[in-house]
Amino acid sequence: MLDYNSIMKEIDDIKNCYFIYSYDHKLVLKFLDKLEKRVMVKDFRQFNYSSFKFDSNFNLEEFFEACNTIPMMQENRVVVLENALFLKRDYENKDMVDRIKTFLKNLPEYCIVIIFYVFQEQDKNKDNLNSFSDIGEICKIQELKGQDFYNEVSRIFENHGIGIKVSLLRYFCDRVINDFFHIENEISKLEAFLNGRELTKEDIDEVVSKSFEHNIFILINNVLENNLKQSLKIFKELINQGKELNYIFSMLSSQFSKFLDVRIMLQGNLDNNEIIKKTKMNPYVLNNFVRLSRKYSLNKLVNIIDGFLNIEYKLKSTSGIDIINELENYIVSICTNNK
Repeated sequence: MLDYNSIMKEIDDIKNCYFIYSYDHKLVLKFLDKLEKRVMVKDFRQFNYSSFKFDSNFNLEEFFEACNTIPMMQENRVVVLENALFLKRDYENKDMVDRIKTFLKNLPEYCIVIIFYVFQEQDKNKDNLNSFSDIGEICKIQELKGQDFYNEVSRIFENHGIGIKVSLLRYFCDRVINDFFHIENEISKLEAFLNGRELTKEDIDEVVSKSFEHNIFILINNVLENNLKQSLKIFKELINQGKELNYIFSMLSSQFSKFLDVRIMLQGNLDNNEIIKKTKMNPYVLNNFVRLSRKYSLNKLVNIIDGFLNIEYKLKSTSGIDIINELENYIVSICTNNK
């Protein structure tokens, strides 16, 4: 099974059929754009490139006809089918899917077919890719992490003509949602704002929208710094971002658990590079955790996490609990009891 990096390398040895299952639409479009530049003569694109959506208006015969049409003035024809729900799970119209499979097994050599489905966050572990492995190349594009994520973001900055230092790249990546439509938009905003001058940290602070995850990190930073006033302010900002309170709670408790993991690894004499490999953590985030870990013993961190578990138990076992009030009181407790 291919991943994002390997499918991008496929451009040099294109196969006839690809089944792509991805969490990020933009990453799929990057592959399609690179493929198009590789095989498509620009002036004849309208004659040699067809795109379909697998929805209520999808016409199977038109799809077959597009694949069978001989390319004009170039070697290949490209046919794309998006929103292919049958890559996610068994589709109710099994006859249609069987016809698609049978047809693709005898695909004309000149035709390149890309079939993909972009899933939501909660669908990450569900796919039906294996049933297509004997027909074409299958690819699962997961969320890019670590150096792969930095490299892809760095390429976008380069495409926009913005030079960026490694430290600023990591700072930027920590602030944004891991979604390349969002990232492209934020870099476009920076390009317009900079107007050709050198990028600074202050520019990122001024222009780039803070992600929910970044605000969670800033909240935890302030709680661990015992900065009560700022902690409560950021907590209210998180609520105003419209996320479900249960999700905010789970993110807070999981991030404190990560902090405990880092503290344990540091006590085991692992260096930062080893911790990054094990946790896939952003180095900027890790550096802050390392700095703060000197202020906290393992017992204190375990007690903080126990407090989150107690809140979780109370929420599940007692009706009418005000989760905002519980979290606010607990933030106050952490900040005031660890000074």
